[in-house]
Amino acid sequence: MTRKDTAAFLHARMKAVYGYCLRRCASHQDAEDTAQEILLRTHAALIRRTDVTDPERYLWTVARNTLANLYRDRARCTVGVPVEAVDETDFQSALLEQEETRRLHGELARLSRQQREIVVMHYFRGMKQSAIAQALGIPVGTVKWHLHEAKKELKQHMNTPRPTQHLKFDPIRFSGFAVEGSSGSEGSPWRIFRSALHQNIVYAAWHKARTAGEIADALGVSPVYITDELDYLTEHGYLTCEGGRYRCAILLTEADDRLTDLADRMHQDAAELIAPALHRALSEADFWSEPGIHTGAEPTDSPDHSYALWALIPWCIAGSAAEQAIPFSSVATLRPDGACNLLHATISAPGARMPALFEQMDSHFSGPCWNEMSGMTLWQMDTCWSSRRIGEIYQHEAKTTLTRLRHFFDDASLTREEYAAMAEQGLLRCEGDPDGLFHATLLPVWVSGKALRERLQRLCREVYARHSSALDTLKAPYAEALLSATPPHLHRARLYTLQNVYQSGWFILHCLQHLTQTGLLRLPTEAEKRSLHTVIFTG
Repeated sequence: MTRKDTAAFLHARMKAVYGYCLRRCASHQDAEDTAQEILLRTHAALIRRTDVTDPERYLWTVARNTLANLYRDRARCTVGVPVEAVDETDFQSALLEQEETRRLHGELARLSRQQREIVVMHYFRGMKQSAIAQALGIPVGTVKWHLHEAKKELKQHMNTPRPTQHLKFDPIRFSGFAVEGSSGSEGSPWRIFRSALHQNIVYAAWHKARTAGEIADALGVSPVYITDELDYLTEHGYLTCEGGRYRCAILLTEADDRLTDLADRMHQDAAELIAPALHRALSEADFWSEPGIHTGAEPTDSPDHSYALWALIPWCIAGSAAEQAIPFSSVATLRPDGACNLLHATISAPGARMPALFEQMDSHFSGPCWNEMSGMTLWQMDTCWSSRRIGEIYQHEAKTTLTRLRHFFDDASLTREEYAAMAEQGLLRCEGDPDGLFHATLLPVWVSGKALRERLQRLCREVYARHSSALDTLKAPYAEALLSATPPHLHRARLYTLQNVYQSGWFILHCLQHLTQTGLLRLPTEAEKRSLHTVIFTG
């Protein structure tokens, strides 16, 4: 079986396997551990083996064998004493004592950090209360109070069964991740969320606020192992914490087939309206012969301006938003490393259909990216039609690129290495020897002057305005479904993204796909791909 088929097969039987184990194990914890082991063993075997003709029968064979091994191991020894050395009553008492000790240790881990430190110091290390107070820099009375509260809390929770959570044996995975805004000195937040642990921590606090202990329960780990992660995620604004309860502070979309269908229909129908209208408006504009626009590798008198439109159409779409009811500054998070952004992630259910153009978005898309320095703006994006140029250190690279471009426009001397680097980036075509006869041609689209830039923006907004009613109608079913699946504390952030749904990377891809399929845009040559989707603005 393929990985996808195996995951879907086991996901559909998780509850049945857990129920089977729960009826045969002494505790919820044992049932969870055993169910996880059964599912992992079956998953590994079904992917690796080719001789399993009946996966259902194989799963329950693994389940019976795993439980038999569990009983055999437990019967062999208890608390380090051979079973032959104790009678049945002693054996049962030893098991109960072992279970109580395990529960106590688990509940200790769920105390607050300070309470846990005090309990461990006093009861496990034998420290006096005065010594604990001195070590922690707090009054002795505070130590006594924490010990009293800890004992009361432990007694209460030892008698309270904890709910089973599926994330322990069925962790979620982000199938899509996007950063809207700027990255800071630590680079893209995707570095943090490559970790399955971080993904599942924020997801555990997505639907409702949870304590550290509740998040740990959901993940099937001791809270002591996620305390530092919770602190880090909270400090950087990926979680918020109020009254000891954590909430997810990034936008998650739990995609199912219905939501995917609504999004695909909206993007495709809207692209059929906007893409050809925008292509026609730009193609028929009267500015192509003006000195303020340079179309890069394409001659100015090109009949279709295709190369230039590969850059200008995405730029117009990305920057087409009129004055917004919800500004970005009201939903973005300012992070300790200087970043200011809003994060989005998609979680797809096992076996769910991926959105149209998902492979292009997941493997090839980056941007759109605006970078400005000294009155010059570099705008770029990557798609499956261009070369890959935008990586995790792109913002740093863009500053260097803007400095070199400024020198190039000012006729300042560039080194041989700088010319070579700009040629490699697809910004220049260099001919000759820099130390002798030499000529460098600018390859990206170049728009000079504020007036021409504003004309481009106005033209694009006029296209959107003519179709605004139809666009709102197309968006309504998707917006309603997405908002209803979003926790109330993130409704404002979700509404911000919905007002920009026709400026998003997804919509740009759908527009470009429509234009290439209808023949309105010719496919770029290999040489053009390095400088495609690049616009330089000056003045």
